[in-house]
Amino acid sequence: VLEIGAGHGELSELIVGTVRCLVLVEKDDRLAAELSDRFDHTAGVEVVHADALETDLAALVGDRGGRLISNVPYGITSPLIFHFLEMHPIPTRMVLLVQTEVADRIASPAGSKVYGALSVGVQARAHVRIAFRVGRQAFRPIPAVDSAAIVLEPRAAPLDPATQADLRVLTRVAFSRRRKQLLRILRSAPEYDLPRDRIERILESMGLSPQVRPETLTPDDFVRLARRLRGPCERFRRAHAECVEKIRSDAYVLVTTFTSRVMNARKISDSTVRRLSRYLRQLRDLDLHERKVVSSRELAEATGTTAAQVRKDLSHFGSFGKRGQGYPVSDLRVQLEGILGLTHRWNVAVVGVGKIGSALLGYGYFAQRGFDIVAAYDADPAKTGLDFGGVRVQPLAALERGFADLEISIGIIATPPEAAQEASTRVVRAGASAILNFAPVKLDLPPGVALRTMDMTLELEGLGYMVTAARADGEEGR
Repeated sequence: VLEIGAGHGELSELIVGTVRCLVLVEKDDRLAAELSDRFDHTAGVEVVHADALETDLAALVGDRGGRLISNVPYGITSPLIFHFLEMHPIPTRMVLLVQTEVADRIASPAGSKVYGALSVGVQARAHVRIAFRVGRQAFRPIPAVDSAAIVLEPRAAPLDPATQADLRVLTRVAFSRRRKQLLRILRSAPEYDLPRDRIERILESMGLSPQVRPETLTPDDFVRLARRLRGPCERFRRAHAECVEKIRSDAYVLVTTFTSRVMNARKISDSTVRRLSRYLRQLRDLDLHERKVVSSRELAEATGTTAAQVRKDLSHFGSFGKRGQGYPVSDLRVQLEGILGLTHRWNVAVVGVGKIGSALLGYGYFAQRGFDIVAAYDADPAKTGLDFGGVRVQPLAALERGFADLEISIGIIATPPEAAQEASTRVVRAGASAILNFAPVKLDLPPGVALRTMDMTLELEGLGYMVTAARADGEEGR
């Protein structure tokens, strides 16, 4: 048995003695060391300190195959599941604990509202069923969502690597416009350079109507169609590789300070919200280490403020803890997540897919904090159709319809300065209630629209002043 993300080893302890060999894979340094100490003298147990996504998992079990279990981290659910499914030999059975919403999507049949690319990608490789559901109260720290255990059993005929690649392209293209007719989608998709009559003949040879919609096709239909349409455009693959760049910044501060304007609750200053974000970060760390209570003094020392300031900041939102006893760590963490809007998932769109825009699209940390980038728009026709982490760039003409269909409430403006005002006006007109602006210009927005401007030039100038001042102080001290 291969267990991915063994944590403290509670489940592992129950398995020991019931199987011949148990391999535990854990990425966290502290937890991996704890597992090694716990099972150091236990026969048949091997602890591997590694990142499962970057590890050849099949090599850990050799030709034994066996079974796989995992409490899958929410932030990397899809890539980790597909990493499991691409093992060779593939485990004979996989039992995975995932977010309930994800479990429903994976197991959903064709024609259902949540049936999509993830459903097809997994079901084309394995038979899927939901075994049972687990409430959020069963976990420490308590997450914002419930979970479900799914069972995956690989199909008798595995997909070859070429078909897997073709299937990924097809499902991404098809479900980007799931309510449209398949013929229209394929005809307009730059990934497929095929004439209309050729596509019609392919669909008819499969017994499919040109008017069929992607959400009605079964996984087997998608596999057959992917093989018929083999050969996605290499130009777009190269463009994808060239454009993806990651932004090196403090994404946590970016997301949580932006949330301060989105939560639409009380008139709280930005500095207060930034401190709340730091308190939350410390509380999460304490919760991870199973601390039960923390005092205002401890929070203050860990976050660079005073105990009085901690109490004042928290008092804006009610009464937490008891005088002389401190704050319950887990309860306060949950409360701050709610105050900062982190228990709600936000659909986000990026407007402007240049260097900054493409970096934001390739940065997975936002989804971990509840911000899902679901759409991207650019005025350059050459960028239409480029894919960034599963998000396909669309022309600006599709912006208004896209915001409505995808229920997008937050727009990120990453255009050149001269285009930022027009882009933000269109985003607001499309229904966005908040904007994160990376263009170094002041935007004129209607009352009630939350705005956060991230001018990196100003930030660098501020750092330059601080370095200069520090050097001057040092010279005077001599």
